[in-house]
Amino acid sequence: EADVVTTKAQVGELVKVLNKYCMDNRKFPKNLNSLEENSKKTGEPYMKTLPSDAWGADFLYKRLKNGRDFELTSYGADGRDGGEGFDTDIKASKTGIEQEKK
Repeated sequence: EADVVTTKAQVGELVKVLNKYCMDNRKFPKNLNSLEENSKKTGEPYMKTLPSDAWGADFLYKRLKNGRDFELTSYGADGRDGGEGFDTDIKASKTGIEQEKK
């Protein structure tokens, strides 16, 4: 349960950073590694290092709608698409976080 809470917090932080990136650049980045590059506004990176989920896996990121939205995913405890309970995927878009119920 603590890993789910931790991962949701990490996803929430990434959503904030991605939305900040979009405000500065008028679109979401092509990939998460772009968040480690220096901002044109501040000269500082949006994030110094990218987090992984609580199970040690990289977050999956996909830019959608010509850069106007994104999908961010952690596959949960089992590390696979789908699942139930602690294995349930945790997903986010520019509007927030949801835990898939399958």
